[in-house]
Amino acid sequence: MKEIETKIIDINEKEVRDKLVKIGAKKVENLFYRRYVFSLSKIKEIDEFVRIRTDGKKTTITYKYREGSGLRNTEEIETEAGDFRKSARIFEKALKIKPIYQENKVEKWFYKNVEIDIIYWPLIKPILEIEGKSVKEVVRTKEKLNIKGKDIGNKNLDFTFKHYGQAGKDRGNLYFK
Repeated sequence: MKEIETKIIDINEKEVRDKLVKIGAKKVENLFYRRYVFSLSKIKEIDEFVRIRTDGKKTTITYKYREGSGLRNTEEIETEAGDFRKSARIFEKALKIKPIYQENKVEKWFYKNVEIDIIYWPLIKPILEIEGKSVKEVVRTKEKLNIKGKDIGNKNLDFTFKHYGQAGKDRGNLYFK
């Protein structure tokens, strides 16, 4: 399954929220995610990993393979899991890879069939992510919002951390204090 999304960095959160309300988007929830990430690729241009993520209620295991920055450049396979830590331990044993631990916060909105997230990571400014079932939906929503910022397509998190002078930090342990 292809993940279809774009990201906008250097955003003004108030502007984003005001425009979301103006177009009739509905805020669904605020989430706090904890995750373990197992990096699988040794090639810089390819982002391949397994992620085990929980919001405290639901835990998922996701495989992602991303090459390039196009809106349809990411293969994603996801399923629900039981225990967050045991799932990570299984992958650590099976893959013989030590995972990194990360935390982030997500303010989740929906507009028609499109998910719009304001994503907060330690050390960097918030990111706006627009994800839909088609490129047309994503582009139309992005144009309707007309958010000031830099559209980076579907580039990986490493790109964003470099943009904010935090190169390599997304591949390390990231905690909110």
